[in-house]
Amino acid sequence: VYMPQEDLTRFECDETDLSGQYSEAVRTLMRFEAARARSLLASGAPLARTLPFRERLAVAGFVAGGRRALDGLDEIAAGAVPAGRIVRPNRRFAWHLLRALAGR
Repeated sequence: VYMPQEDLTRFECDETDLSGQYSEAVRTLMRFEAARARSLLASGAPLARTLPFRERLAVAGFVAGGRRALDGLDEIAAGAVPAGRIVRPNRRFAWHLLRALAGR
């Protein structure tokens, strides 16, 4: 389970709640975790501006991939799509990559 146990407890969820249809408690937990991850990615994004091109591209790709995954998680948490794998259009990844290359 890729969810901190203390957060599962805080939001009154357990591992079995993470499969199948998500309750409102699980969706709230997802929004919390996504916000934390998004904040961490944002704080690291400016690092890209300080690096040589190849390293900059690698860091920007990591940040863009993380943001793209969080877009999908937001959709699940909002109840817009069922639980499962979210496939995002490549243009969304490209947008996140350009932002990350700029250090944003």
